[in-house]
Amino acid sequence: MSKSALDLSGTGAQTNTAGTSVTSGTSWTFSGPFYVTQQTLDVDYLRIPGQTNLSSHSITLSSCTATYSPPATTHVIAIVNATVQASLDFGGYSTSAFQQPQKFQINSTDVDPNGVSYGISSHFTASPMGPMGSINTIQPFYSRVPYDNATNQPVFTKTVQTATFAMFDVPSGTHANQPVDITQYWTNYDLWKDKGINPNSPEGLIPGTFRTSQNPAAKVQPGLYNIWGTYDPAQEFIQGQTSMLDTIGTYLRAEQMFASPVANTALTTFAGNQVQQVTRDTGIAEYDKARHEY
Repeated sequence: MSKSALDLSGTGAQTNTAGTSVTSGTSWTFSGPFYVTQQTLDVDYLRIPGQTNLSSHSITLSSCTATYSPPATTHVIAIVNATVQASLDFGGYSTSAFQQPQKFQINSTDVDPNGVSYGISSHFTASPMGPMGSINTIQPFYSRVPYDNATNQPVFTKTVQTATFAMFDVPSGTHANQPVDITQYWTNYDLWKDKGINPNSPEGLIPGTFRTSQNPAAKVQPGLYNIWGTYDPAQEFIQGQTSMLDTIGTYLRAEQMFASPVANTALTTFAGNQVQQVTRDTGIAEYDKARHEY
């Protein structure tokens, strides 16, 4: 397990979220009400194989074998929990306003869902994500400013559980989507390997693959933290990690994430028919990636 803050200064220390509050019995310079905004983001992630192709096969009257080439790419899928809260604080403080950025910590493992180790600690010394793990807010974004009734300062709490992917069954003879619980399948590398197969290639027509059976099918958007070729921890880079979190923040704000664990559907025209298909419609419009600090 690796725990390291995504903070280029090398410290993930918390700052007083109250912003120098004044203890009981002491006079203060600034009194409430204050308008307080807080933001958190927690991500469970998994690196999955991208496109694979059939590199060789052997067919006789008594046996058939197939060998796949290594993945051409790997990328990350994620289940995301986010909260944005705005409230009123009637306390007293020695400062009129206060703000601290949102900081994160990676909690990674060096093994994939099948128990295969990739030797993270011997290859990468900064903040490895490895094949799977979580990224958690260790310091929430916090902003305290004077409350002004005349301005737009609504009080609210918004929390969502979302994902960068959805899974669904396709009933025989239709194009409709029936969403299924993503937690049942998201660590299944067989599914992701077959999803990466070119559907027009010979292996795309092999009976029994997820690509040809289509149940469950998967939709991934956006793709995150792509690494070309087979996974090697030496290829990890901090910019890929921070870009991933900022991309998630962008899609949260645009409300373009999939609901999790079961995606929502919307009526869509597909192949000339009106059918229900999984849709990206979940997020928090008030989420702001500019509050992240690395």
